[in-house]
Amino acid sequence: MKNILVIEDDLMFCKLVTNYLNKNGYHASQATDGASAKEQMKQSEFDVALIDYRLPDTNGVDLVRWIKENTAVSEVIVMSRMLDEQLREEAQTLGVSTFLNKPFNPSELLDLLK
Repeated sequence: MKNILVIEDDLMFCKLVTNYLNKNGYHASQATDGASAKEQMKQSEFDVALIDYRLPDTNGVDLVRWIKENTAVSEVIVMSRMLDEQLREEAQTLGVSTFLNKPFNPSELLDLLK
């Protein structure tokens, strides 16, 4: 079973995604900002980080950089309402696996995780 950390500042959306993943056979936890995400990743191991690009205390690219330098997370998925080409290129250079444009169909997320 994959351990997934959902990092999203919209608490309702974060809970929806986390609950959906838990109901579909994953072990998902949630964080609403970069600082709490980092703290959780120091305490537990995660296979996947699902990151909102815009967070109140950091942005997705900076958080991806920290994850790659400090954790064993193998897959990073960035989600955002606005993903421009420059952001995609920078994030891919850092090792982002996939991008999800919000809003997305929940089954699309499951397909990515399989």
